[in-house]
Amino acid sequence: MTGRRLIRLISGGSDNDSLVKKQWPKTSKAVSRSRFHGFTLIELLVVIAIIALLASMLLPALGRAKQRAQSIRCVSNLRQLGVAVSLYLPEFNGRIQVDAPLDPDTTWGSILNTNQPPGALDVFVCPSYAPTRFTNWFFIYGIRQDPPPEYTQGDFGEVLKTSLLPQPSEFLLLADTTSRGRQGAGSKQYYYFRADQEKQVHARHHSSANGLFMDIHVEANNRTRLERLGIQALYGPDTVPSYFPP
Repeated sequence: MTGRRLIRLISGGSDNDSLVKKQWPKTSKAVSRSRFHGFTLIELLVVIAIIALLASMLLPALGRAKQRAQSIRCVSNLRQLGVAVSLYLPEFNGRIQVDAPLDPDTTWGSILNTNQPPGALDVFVCPSYAPTRFTNWFFIYGIRQDPPPEYTQGDFGEVLKTSLLPQPSEFLLLADTTSRGRQGAGSKQYYYFRADQEKQVHARHHSSANGLFMDIHVEANNRTRLERLGIQALYGPDTVPSYFPP
């Protein structure tokens, strides 16, 4: 036994102390910091700002794309209704019923669907305005309820004789509408409009109202076109409140 080992034993130490000490890994502060490095507060704020900027740029574009898609679907719905009308007219000698004053539960839509169903009931409804899907025969596209009397028949002028129209391409038959409080409904599409009443046709597709004309073409009608047709449309939100709680 060497003198150094003898001194270690006398002082209460052990031969294994040196071995134990050698088993602990040697780490430095630099290695520890690099292993557990995270984002600083400034870096996090920069990332959040970039995400917010991208969202502010993308969300309006997504909203416009959705509106365009809904307008395209609206035009498609009106075209399908146009096909149904074109098949309906020959069976009724070119006449179409635009009103049923003695039967308040009947509208042009229920009459057309009974005689010449166009398919899914959702085609009677504009997809971009409440109720967006078919619920009943009152909240659907609107038909012109006041055609010139010389082109109508019936005690109430409720039947339009389309063969008498001098310019079918200038007669707006169906259009985007809004309720204006009728039947207590606020901000819903409605089953008829009158050219002699303001703000019943609703220009909700980029300031245009989609419509089906009597020659069965579908058109997006802007302000100039609507005024030329003698229609004073609504170009903003329908602010007439509902009579019933939501």
